[in-house]
Amino acid sequence: MATSEQIRRAIGANNEASRRSLADDLNRLVSPGSANKALKTIDPRGARAAKRGVSTYSAPAAGGTGGGIASPLTEKLTPTGGSTRTYYAQTSNLYSSDYLLAVEIEPLKSITMIDATGAEVLFNFASPPNVGG
Repeated sequence: MATSEQIRRAIGANNEASRRSLADDLNRLVSPGSANKALKTIDPRGARAAKRGVSTYSAPAAGGTGGGIASPLTEKLTPTGGSTRTYYAQTSNLYSSDYLLAVEIEPLKSITMIDATGAEVLFNFASPPNVGG
């Protein structure tokens, strides 16, 4: 069994080593050792030498608005005020677990919208999988 004096000396030595380690770590952060060295140059390989890319500028077509859709979008209506939406022929039925509620879903096939510039925007939707059976 170690005596109290031996235990105190061991604790003191441990504390001193810890302080020195902390001081060394802080000194390394404040004044880092050597500066980063430059990488070695590598001789070029291959049939073509490296060079800067070059291209020719072609201006956009005259009268273009830059493309894209200008928001807001508004649904286009027929002259009689009806919707221009089209639906898939196959419908899906969803039932509640107790069969007290049934919902028939008509999948949307396409819808026509008008953007802020007056251009027609057509949204076509994929045929959904048969959800309800």
